[in-house]
Amino acid sequence: MQTGWKDAPLTESTWRNAVRQRLLNLKWERIIEDVRPFLEPTIDLNLLTRDNLLGLLGG
Repeated sequence: MQTGWKDAPLTESTWRNAVRQRLLNLKWERIIEDVRPFLEPTIDLNLLTRDNLLGLLGG
């Protein structure tokens, strides 16, 4: 409700596809800028890719 979600409520079997669709429509450079302050300085930002996250979602 907070985000203005208009579709059916997410379930254990549907949330991955919803996140996947959202990831495909975001500007990846903006994502990196947004999360950088929360990451350890030693993290390899080259690992934080859209493809890696999509892979973690299973598909």
